[in-house]
Amino acid sequence: MNSTPLRKMTDLFEVAGLFLRLGATAFGGPVAHIALMEQEVVIQRGWISRGRISGDAGHRQPIPGPNPAEMAVLIGYRRAGWPGLLLGGLCFILPAVFIVSVIGWLT
Repeated sequence: MNSTPLRKMTDLFEVAGLFLRLGATAFGGPVAHIALMEQEVVIQRGWISRGRISGDAGHRQPIPGPNPAEMAVLIGYRRAGWPGLLLGGLCFILPAVFIVSVIGWLT
């Protein structure tokens, strides 16, 4: 992680953009979400190595809770530190909250 303020802001914008898009458009359950995250952060962007993300996914399995959200938090942390951790989790979860709220309000 580069420590210049501009680099930190760029990293945060990248994390936010990625997880907002994945949170709003990625469907198919935890396995599909994690596969899409791997495609984005390992193959397309090169943020994390394949071994690192596979190990992270393996360590997340026994932990109760939504594994894709946990991976979004961890990837955000690895890319942009503590602000990335918070932003990655929020940006991945909030689109679903918004979509479900709108559908609930309409019905």
